[in-house]
Amino acid sequence: MWCRHASFSDVVHRCRTMPIAEQGMLKLKIKLSRLKQHLRHWNKEVFGNLFHNISQAEIAVQQAEKTYDSNPSDVNLLEMNHKTATYQNILAAEEDYWKQKASCKWMAEGERNTKYFHSLVKKKRARAGINLINQDEVALTIEPKIKDSGVHFFIDLLKTEGPLNGLDWIAEIIPCIVTEEMGVALCRPVTSEEVKGVVFDMDANSTAGLDEFNVLFYQQCWNVIHHDVVDAVEDFMSGMSMPKSFTATSIVLIPKMKNPDRWGNFRPISLCNTTNKIISKLLIEQLKPRLPKLISPNQSGYIATRQIGDNILLAQEIIHSISSHKSD
Repeated sequence: MWCRHASFSDVVHRCRTMPIAEQGMLKLKIKLSRLKQHLRHWNKEVFGNLFHNISQAEIAVQQAEKTYDSNPSDVNLLEMNHKTATYQNILAAEEDYWKQKASCKWMAEGERNTKYFHSLVKKKRARAGINLINQDEVALTIEPKIKDSGVHFFIDLLKTEGPLNGLDWIAEIIPCIVTEEMGVALCRPVTSEEVKGVVFDMDANSTAGLDEFNVLFYQQCWNVIHHDVVDAVEDFMSGMSMPKSFTATSIVLIPKMKNPDRWGNFRPISLCNTTNKIISKLLIEQLKPRLPKLISPNQSGYIATRQIGDNILLAQEIIHSISSHKSD
């Protein structure tokens, strides 16, 4: 919705060019935090109440049409066309709003899909609601009790029992298969084109993390923010640790089944910030061509040319062969 507006890029550019002393990842973090505040004020000034604006724009179009019908002059025609264009732009913004809320991956051309997206959002909200949880054979229906129950369950599920000791001997018996050449290649600086390729290869409508900037923002504003993003990536690749704002995630519960009523029926997933996703994908791209040399031939996972079912088929053939020999 914001990307359609002509002044959106100007707001991002003005905020990006404000001086800042920090460098690398910290610089990008501060600039994004500052930009978020500017965009909130800009949104109130430019869009305001979107649904109120739609009704007002519709009334303005109707009045302009009546004026032109009573006096079909060139001035009135231009005014009617202007009001109609404004109304269409607001409708397009509304469609973008509901589409983003619905997280819809496809969209048919032609007639507007606002009602369809709205229905998806309502269904999505209904599925996301947790109104009942069975815990220790007790049905919890009060919201505060459900929240406390969920927090305690997932704290117990995700916490560690303490550091693992006595595993140093494993490192002594595993041979070193990462050559010096591989190490140099993995630690080499990334280029701006590599970072750009990763950004534009990602799903534009993927869910944003805690910073609320999704991939679409990075793609639409790449010409403005690419220097800061590349500097942040290079900062990480040089060995700097990520700020907590980069590693912080939003944990979302995904139902494993229809109408889940126990916490074990939910799968927790972490929504990362886009910058974190970019760095992770860059590391994956650098590791991918070297994995066949690092993973033994009898392991079927993690490599594109191998299927995880290959070992299952191989085991079946071995068992069948053994059974055939026994019968003979």
